[in-house]
Amino acid sequence: MKKSIVNIIKSILVSLSTLVIGFIAISLPFNLFNTLTANEMRMIFLCEIIVYSILFTLFFLVKEKKEEKEKQKLKKKILKQKRRIQLLKDLEEFNMVA
Repeated sequence: MKKSIVNIIKSILVSLSTLVIGFIAISLPFNLFNTLTANEMRMIFLCEIIVYSILFTLFFLVKEKKEEKEKQKLKKKILKQKRRIQLLKDLEEFNMVA
């Protein structure tokens, strides 16, 4: 219950920040269109592309890191289960010998 509320709040904050940043990113060039030269507008456009690329890369890396942690947890869980099974087999063999 507590995690779902936190996830809902995170989703709302991400959505709102995305809307605000998207609005600023779209409105900035249109507001500056009449005041800046063509070269300055190209520089702003390139800066926006660079910022978008960096953000995409960061989100991608965070997602990959999260998936890697999940894989590591799963591997540890499987290894732990294998050890338990082996221990039970060893105990059965010991009981049969004794």
